[in-house]
Amino acid sequence: MANRNPELVKAYAAALTPFQGSTTGNGEILGFKALGDLNPPRAVFAVIATGKESAQHFTESAYETAKSIAAEGARVICSTSSGDRSGRTAIRVAGILSGLASATADSVGLPAKTLPQVHDDIVNAMALACVPLDKINLDGYIVNYVKNGHLLTREQILQDPEAGLEDYYQSQFDYLANRGFAVLELSDWYRKARNA
Repeated sequence: MANRNPELVKAYAAALTPFQGSTTGNGEILGFKALGDLNPPRAVFAVIATGKESAQHFTESAYETAKSIAAEGARVICSTSSGDRSGRTAIRVAGILSGLASATADSVGLPAKTLPQVHDDIVNAMALACVPLDKINLDGYIVNYVKNGHLLTREQILQDPEAGLEDYYQSQFDYLANRGFAVLELSDWYRKARNA
């Protein structure tokens, strides 16, 4: 499509960027219902992938949107004591968006985030949102990475030449899993969206 009308693909990408989460089931906005299959959002990404520049902006936005949705899901769960405590919707949408973004980036020769990168990004976004709200359940190895009630950022960890990121990310995964978040499902949704 971009070969014939690259400006149309750019406009299409720009118009749909704010709705990336909705196309993958994050709430319902007029015109976008929660979808049972991945073909409609996959088709959106495929059309945008016909333009490399549009694909780059759209996939970068999808990765950021995935982190934002996961963080907001964690924030809501960690600030209330009722409702679904697993974060499944946010995790599903984050996994799908990240998988679609990675597949799209690959299809046009752009750098694509691997599953471990996506996993670390999403888990980190959720932990960063949840830890400041958690006054009761803060235990385990994650306490080594909390200062003044806030989780240290990746950049802060990297300032210590002795520190490694593997334990940092693993402590966040363990913390979220122990709180009941369905973080293991992230990998399944990423693979399903990326590989189908």
